[in-house]
Amino acid sequence: MRTGPGWVIRELGVELLPGGKSVVQPANYGITMSPKELNAVHAATGVAPDTVSAMLLSAYDGTVLDLSSLGHGPAGGGVGKRAWGLFRGLRCCPDCVLAAGGEWRLWWRLGGAAACPHHRALLHGECPRCRSPLRWSNYRLPIRTPYPAAWATACMNWDTGRRSVCGFPLAELSARPAPSAVLEVQDLYLRAAAGQARHLAGKEVAPADWFAEMSQLAAFARLVGPREFSGLDALSGSSVDVWREDYVAGDGQRSWPWRAYPPSPELAATLLRVLSPVFRAASEPEFRDALVASVTNRSESRGGLRGCR
Repeated sequence: MRTGPGWVIRELGVELLPGGKSVVQPANYGITMSPKELNAVHAATGVAPDTVSAMLLSAYDGTVLDLSSLGHGPAGGGVGKRAWGLFRGLRCCPDCVLAAGGEWRLWWRLGGAAACPHHRALLHGECPRCRSPLRWSNYRLPIRTPYPAAWATACMNWDTGRRSVCGFPLAELSARPAPSAVLEVQDLYLRAAAGQARHLAGKEVAPADWFAEMSQLAAFARLVGPREFSGLDALSGSSVDVWREDYVAGDGQRSWPWRAYPPSPELAATLLRVLSPVFRAASEPEFRDALVASVTNRSESRGGLRGCR
């Protein structure tokens, strides 16, 4: 598709934000659509509203996403990190994208997305050329900017210096094996995302309740940092480094968003692996023991919960 994305968005009848002559800014792009917008897309393309809805992040609302405080802006009004949704970028498995001829998975836009279960490899979240979050599409491209020929298998970030699309080929991203423990816990997460009830500490719970527990434990792990957790010897040096860098980045910040989703697939994978024994516990005593065994010393953690949000 060589037509600029701005022109396509306009023709589809998607609601646009006021202002901006050179850049089209749709409201809540790729996140949710109103019935009026869904019907407009149906009229323009013939694609049923239910089919379009299944392509939006709102398909996960109420399970592993909470869009109740969604704003009205180019990308959700800033609620994305707290809602565990990637509103301005996504992660990907390059082998899946290439094998599917440029098709990107919706679940790669979830904050807990860490690894590809088919290729058993960590996802990628950042372009090594432009150092920006990967994008499948980019509504912020100038209206007249044509998509490159291989747009579906390349980085679609706008390179201000070159005044063109980055275009880094996804085929050049390296393959990094994902530990089985990461894939196992992520499978629980994705089943919850699909609306399936999960078991937690031996009890069946609703998907939203399972996710609430998971996100709080991940937040706690980020808050206290790797020094407070046992079993670090089982992690690779790069995993510990990613976790430590995230912890250090929050030091000294008056309001560190520790409840936000892990900002990289590498950190998400590290947290899933560390918390794996907790989520696989088959009873309340086993759940409690796994949690206590994970933390070596809570008293030295970063100032409790004060100054965090």
